[in-house]
Amino acid sequence: MNANDLVAMRLNWGLSQETLADRLGLPPQAYVEMEKGERPLKKSHLLALEEVGIDLCLIKRDISMLIPQIRSAINYLAEIAAQQVTPVLHVEAGEGPAWAAAQNKLQ
Repeated sequence: MNANDLVAMRLNWGLSQETLADRLGLPPQAYVEMEKGERPLKKSHLLALEEVGIDLCLIKRDISMLIPQIRSAINYLAEIAAQQVTPVLHVEAGEGPAWAAAQNKLQ
């Protein structure tokens, strides 16, 4: 992720530099330096950005709030799930009426 991506993401989220700096645990000036490309993003910052994106996605019910890497991973998992022909169900043992009802639903 580069400085331009960071700016675009913040604007998409509708957050101020100060608010996002706070969410990343940074002083506002340090965050501004990151947006200018003068300070590198650390792994801890990327994790915090993922958390912000997930929070906003859940609050606004809008997948576009996710950072691109997370959105890509979710789309990939959705494609795999769509290709599943048989339900994925693992049961160690079962008996009784609840077991029979579950088996009938799978058939």
